[in-house]
Amino acid sequence: MSNVWAPGQGSAARELPGGFAVAGEVISDILKNLGGYLLAGLGMFVGLLPIVMVILVIVYLPILGAVFAIDSVGEDLASIIILAAGAFAVVAMLVLGAAVIAPLQASLMRAVWAYQTRGEPLTFGSAFSTVREDYSRVALAYLALQGATLVGILLCYVPGLIAMFLLHWVTPAVVIHKRSVGQAFAQSVQHVKEHLGWTVGVVLVGVLITVVCSYVPVIGSLLAQTLYMAYVLKLYRAAFGDGPEPEVT
Repeated sequence: MSNVWAPGQGSAARELPGGFAVAGEVISDILKNLGGYLLAGLGMFVGLLPIVMVILVIVYLPILGAVFAIDSVGEDLASIIILAAGAFAVVAMLVLGAAVIAPLQASLMRAVWAYQTRGEPLTFGSAFSTVREDYSRVALAYLALQGATLVGILLCYVPGLIAMFLLHWVTPAVVIHKRSVGQAFAQSVQHVKEHLGWTVGVVLVGVLITVVCSYVPVIGSLLAQTLYMAYVLKLYRAAFGDGPEPEVT
């Protein structure tokens, strides 16, 4: 039986592993290297915290101001202010996400990939070490992904979920294999269509991992992103290989 994680093998050369099997491997690895995973997660938390605070201020300050001033400005004007604040908040979150959050996540993803494929250690600086690499492409991919999902959600929500599902492999394709946004979209959609049942299974297991982490105080929060990235990247590696170009079935 071939080694699922052997370097250079694409999904054409082996069977795709199940979500629970991969999750078990990741959890086993975390138990062996808990310190590295926690440090990488802590670095990501420290990097994201100021951005989250800014987003909360942008979202809630105008709305609270309109609510408290409703007697003086009237309900109609207050409603307009709240709607305008909501629209501004969405745009601001997209901009901040593309400018800061996406590059941090991409840096952490590269570090997890380097750990999995080359044995390089995970550290506190994993979320910052390559934050400027492929900056514009990473930011554009984030905007395209979020934009597609947002448009889908506005169309009765279900299309947004479908978009998220079909574009599941876009981010690792851009970050790991340096695909253009168009190439990454096409690669992800094609693979999902050809491996629909497998993708449904691994996505559901990924959701379960995220939910479980959310119920674990402190450590769950620190591990959530790194654990999920490790899980997704093992699956991505099985599906597309770890060579310079993605290998597809």
